[in-house]
Amino acid sequence: RLLGATSVLSSGGASLGSLEGSGCRLLVLLSDEGVGNCPASGVRRAPVMSHLTVQSLRQVMKSLVDSPGFDRVVNKLTVLSASHGKVVCEMKVEEEHTNRGGTLHGGLTATLVDVVSTAALLYTERQAPGVSVDMNISYMSAAKIGDEILITAEVLKQGRSLAFANVDLTSKTTGKLIAQGRHTKFMAQI
Repeated sequence: RLLGATSVLSSGGASLGSLEGSGCRLLVLLSDEGVGNCPASGVRRAPVMSHLTVQSLRQVMKSLVDSPGFDRVVNKLTVLSASHGKVVCEMKVEEEHTNRGGTLHGGLTATLVDVVSTAALLYTERQAPGVSVDMNISYMSAAKIGDEILITAEVLKQGRSLAFANVDLTSKTTGKLIAQGRHTKFMAQI
């Protein structure tokens, strides 16, 4: 059952859509073959989906920022590149991203790990975001206001039910590791 499906982008035979209903809001790629999973509403993804491009991935990220949900905190995030299972983004740390100490907030770091690793999962054959079951972050050093950071997410493994990703946040100028996250996601069966 598809509740509140709306197409927001059309490109190369695919549309970016939003599924809403039964407590679920999920951005998916829509094609003639089917739509993405939304367990709360009972929607299941068809086995064949359209190819995701870097430009459409940028549109997915823009849709997150334009949504009324929490993910809009990544509004300064820019997708630099994407290859199979790997996405690289950048962001300049601004005052709105910091804690009382004037450094990158740990909660925003966790959100970056979540959002960018999910983007890396979308950039695989499955093109499914999955559902978080575990995420942990090790904080190595601080990023201050004005620092430019790179967020590199790589899918380590995708099995039938679980996917594993690693995310590094590094200083763009020095290459120093700021934080490293590991994200495990449940991948709904097709």
